[in-house]
Amino acid sequence: MMEIKELVKISLVSGLLNLETIQFGQFLISRPSFSAFILGLITGHPLECFLAGVLIEAIYLDFTPIGGVVPPNGVFACAMFAYLFNSSKSFSICFFMAIISGFLYAEIDKRLRWKRGKWNENYTKEIDSGNFTSGIWIAKSLAIEFMSVFVFSIVLGLILIKPSIFFLTNSFLKQWADTAFLAMPFVAVSSLYFRLGGQVRKND
Repeated sequence: MMEIKELVKISLVSGLLNLETIQFGQFLISRPSFSAFILGLITGHPLECFLAGVLIEAIYLDFTPIGGVVPPNGVFACAMFAYLFNSSKSFSICFFMAIISGFLYAEIDKRLRWKRGKWNENYTKEIDSGNFTSGIWIAKSLAIEFMSVFVFSIVLGLILIKPSIFFLTNSFLKQWADTAFLAMPFVAVSSLYFRLGGQVRKND
């Protein structure tokens, strides 16, 4: 029962944090390094969540939202890490599941963006009629975005908790996950290096 309460709290906060990514504010608190720390305060593991958030952000840097490309969702990944780590205490296993979760939510996000794009026809009609109700459309967009993260966080959290515990109790799988995780800091640093190197070459 306590796990469900924690998951609901994490889902609520991650839903609000996710709104800041593209919908409201853009104060950068939705970046994984910040959002993971905030979610970690809720679960009582701020340091572990912050470290996971830094790595998640560095790895996700390679994904640029250009054209129809929807990048993995860092807030959602951090939410899954915070919840799973609070339950299983295995950093490596929770980290890999969190990375996968961010990609899974990107598919949901892609469909949400497509749905909002279909609203353009309605905007045009309202503008032509001189009765454009921007506040209603903004509120509707915020509500849909929040509920999507909230509901999907709960559903996926409940789905992933059993596999995470299975990995934790299986010494062979846990050993492989721990070994694979050793490479993640190098992947994160390499991603950051090539991203910054690309920016420098563009400026030259």
